[in-house]
Amino acid sequence: MLLAPAFLLPSAAARTGDSRDLLPDLVTRKPATIFLQVTERGKRLIRFSNEVVNVGIGPLELRPRADDCNHDGDLADDRTSYQRIYRDTDEDGRFTRGVDMRFRTTNAGCTRFHPAHKHWHFEALAEYALYRLQVAGPPGSLLSVGKKVSACVLDTKRRLPTLPGSPRRKYYGSGARSCRRDSIGGVSIGWGDRYGARVSGQALDVTMLGDGVYCLVSHADPENRLLESNERNNTRTTRVVLRGNTLHWQPYQRC
Repeated sequence: MLLAPAFLLPSAAARTGDSRDLLPDLVTRKPATIFLQVTERGKRLIRFSNEVVNVGIGPLELRPRADDCNHDGDLADDRTSYQRIYRDTDEDGRFTRGVDMRFRTTNAGCTRFHPAHKHWHFEALAEYALYRLQVAGPPGSLLSVGKKVSACVLDTKRRLPTLPGSPRRKYYGSGARSCRRDSIGGVSIGWGDRYGARVSGQALDVTMLGDGVYCLVSHADPENRLLESNERNNTRTTRVVLRGNTLHWQPYQRC
């Protein structure tokens, strides 16, 4: 579970174009920032950035629909997100917006208002965990788990501009109406959706943990709500070392 291939490599289906569905492929990029925060009350938090990158042959596209996904009888307080999966209309093995117009949809779960960020979020985009790293063998016991992280899914940074179908400009989240209740969200081909280390939700509580070597794990689409061409490359691991109120993680190493 903890080993994932390099995020720069598209899936086999993406390379060969052997599917009529132009599917996304989500991978977790290695973190840009990790640090230990000590609060005024003495709580210790590992804070870290996280970025989900689409290396597939199709965009990840989420369209909200009012149909009461939390079943409380109120159509205004939530939206069901439906993943739109484009079809290869011209059969050239790549996505071209405006040409590949055919699509199908699948239910991807709820979108709700996030009070801390003050906009609407797709639920369960990522999940974080911390394991004790053993001298030999697989990671040991699970020590700290962050709740599944919701996110306003959008294009933040173009990471792989040479991927076929990657737009030069961000497509999702480019307008003033992005991240609203009825906004279309997604991650374009070759683009990443990044959350900084200081953003709400980007932390794990390690107050009760002693000095040692640990494995920080980030897993995209932890509930498997999104249809992808490769479901086995969503996880990124990072080796971190705790010593008192300090944390060491560079140079970057998997675990």
